[in-house]
Amino acid sequence: MSRIGNEEERNPVRSRRRPSDAGGPGRRASNAQREPTLTNANLAELLARQAETARPPVNRALRRAARHAFLWPNEAFYLRASDCPLTDLQSVGLYLEKIISGWLDDPPPVPEAPPLSPNDDLPLNRSNICSFLFMGECRPTR
Repeated sequence: MSRIGNEEERNPVRSRRRPSDAGGPGRRASNAQREPTLTNANLAELLARQAETARPPVNRALRRAARHAFLWPNEAFYLRASDCPLTDLQSVGLYLEKIISGWLDDPPPVPEAPPLSPNDDLPLNRSNICSFLFMGECRPTR
């Protein structure tokens, strides 16, 4: 018996993308060379502003993602440019991935964070003070 068709037709699972392939549908190949238009800090501010007008439970998801955006190990811009899903980032689900992808495609103007006034108290609890002052050497007193 002779085999008909090429390797890709016989076993589509084994076929691999070649480097010459385009970035895929909806992806721009030039994203990898560009500088990020929105940093994670900018995305955190946009997520927080969006949470102010959203209804529950979306507002909680937006606030959670805004807090975690400062802790993401990779910039969302570069993650998306390398065709990795944004859901790999902590606290980003499918709905927030759509929102962030839209912002990365067409960046909105980023609002400035409101400045702290001299009368604002920073929320510090005992563990924050100890870790800041003693770098983990603080032992709780009885």
